[in-house]
Amino acid sequence: MSNTGSVLRPVLFIIRCLVWMSAVIVLGLAAWATVHFKNYRIIYPLVIAVLTVVFYIPAIVFALMKRNHGHMLPLDIIFSFLWLAAFIFLAQHISSIGCHWFARSFSSGCARKNAAEAFAFLAFFFTLVCMCLEILNLYDYAKSTGSVERHGEKYPPVRNGEGAATAPTAPTAATASTAPHAPALPPAPHAPAMPPAPTAPTAPTAPTAPTAPTAPTAPYASYAPQPTHGGQNVV
Repeated sequence: MSNTGSVLRPVLFIIRCLVWMSAVIVLGLAAWATVHFKNYRIIYPLVIAVLTVVFYIPAIVFALMKRNHGHMLPLDIIFSFLWLAAFIFLAQHISSIGCHWFARSFSSGCARKNAAEAFAFLAFFFTLVCMCLEILNLYDYAKSTGSVERHGEKYPPVRNGEGAATAPTAPTAATASTAPHAPALPPAPHAPAMPPAPTAPTAPTAPTAPTAPTAPTAPYASYAPQPTHGGQNVV
């Protein structure tokens, strides 16, 4: 981790110790009021104080470890909202009833009530600070490991005795023409010509049918027979 992380660890340790001590004070005042008056309205700040005392002991130890890379951020977010609700509860509901919640006499009761409200607000404020420090710690760890994109300079900085770095110029048409050309690819070999397909044999011609013989012509009658009368020809 970078130098930022080495500075954040002791600061985070101190702030979490302050959260733990504020929770212990609220726990003592709320427990005293619960024992003497048996009222359910003080139970919520008491429960939040007990949970803070329990969960922030390992958080205090973990704040000094080099392996702390924002792992306690969800804890700080949750308890910051819980302590804000506890402070609002103490400021509105308990103040509307009076100071006799915390003592039988009015003067000592108001002092204890104000102390409970003040340390509940301090617990909320310190958990909020822890949340911001954990976010910064997580960002520093991500930047040191390269998870955060770093935008380098476009051109190198000017050194002593050197002129200002100029931007590279685009190649001109002349230089572009002198660039080596890629070798021409050899022509692709032609595929061998396919032999012509064999022609189908022609079908033999059918024999012609013989012509029918012509019918003989009847002989021409030279004369027609004449009718006769009594065996004689009549001309």
